[in-house]
Amino acid sequence: SNGDLAWKDEFLQPTPQDQILERVLRNLMHSFQRSGEPELLFRTAAFYGRLRPREVEARLMHARLAEFLGARELASGLFESVRDQFPNTPAAEVAGAKVIELRAERFDSN
Repeated sequence: SNGDLAWKDEFLQPTPQDQILERVLRNLMHSFQRSGEPELLFRTAAFYGRLRPREVEARLMHARLAEFLGARELASGLFESVRDQFPNTPAAEVAGAKVIELRAERFDSN
């Protein structure tokens, strides 16, 4: 803040550990995304997804990174999980399409 932020007594209030961890994980994800480190981004997205399982975007990112890194079976399972746990949402539509695509690839390669 460069000293521009007005002081508030609430700054001294305790912060729940899960909020601290969430902020650290988000910062790491942004850092790994900017620096082009998909393996570290994948691992961090997995931790974040477990911390905040109801946040669909982190779960989709985890699935997309698994696919990008070549872990097709894992990606398919992660996409299925998103599709099943967030029905009737745009994320479920995206995830469902990816499940079909990955199954087709698996079928074509056999």
